Amino acid sequence: QLAIILSMSIIGFLGIIEVLFMGILYDNFNELDSPTNSTSTNRSSSSSAPPQESTWSTFFKQPTFLASLGHILPRMSSLIPGIVVVTFAISKKTPIIQISAFISFGAIIGYISSLFSSSLLVKPDRTALISSWAQCIILAVGSLISLFFLPNLSIWFLLSTILIARIPAWIFDFAHSELVHDQIFADPILNIVAISNYRLSTLMVLFNFFWAFITVNTENFRWLAIVSVLSTFIGSSIYTYWYTYIRPQYTNTNASL
Repeated sequence: QLAIILSMSIIGFLGIIEVLFMGILYDNFNELDSPTNSTSTNRSSSSSAPPQESTWSTFFKQPTFLASLGHILPRMSSLIPGIVVVTFAISKKTPIIQISAFISFGAIIGYISSLFSSSLLVKPDRTALISSWAQCIILAVGSLISLFFLPNLSIWFLLSTILIARIPAWIFDFAHSELVHDQIFADPILNIVAISNYRLSTLMVLFNFFWAFITVNTENFRWLAIVSVLSTFIGSSIYTYWYTYIRPQYTNTNASL
């Protein structure tokens, strides 16, 4: 337990330093990247941010902000092939070879999802909507069955559910990236949105490391699963709101809708 706490503390500290450093780096970059120095002459200037605005204020004003927030919140979930689930699997006496296979399958699924993405991204905003809710439903059903209704069920039912949910999760990632490029037309703004998404995503991932403090007592894992499903549900709801009410206001003829 002490080793876990120590390692998580170091990882958390390094993650926070990384977020702060990247923020300073890109804030300085944006000050140097004025509209007159931009090499993109074929982009619309309506999305350009005033040089004096900070990275965060520019990010919050973008038409894709709520879509990005809905995409980032599910990253708080501990129901991924990561340290929290691995800790829980070890507590259930799962053989190391099976845990290694679980992590390997997670990586393979990410690659397979990238093969599907090219055909699904004709309408990235709709694809993101469907995949976000698919991920939420799969995780909710799997968690309820394996952790609450049938707790004596093989742990591989939960692990398989997590792996299956990674398919729509990866597709959501690809679709969100594509729709951001469709909605924002100034290259400097794309840089700001990209780094802001990265910083927030890193903070969400750090939650997964801090969850490991709680899963030292594996009886709490079911409550972590509830938090994970809720974060995914809230993220999907926010994205649905953006898709229904915000997106139509910023729809343009060049976007792939």
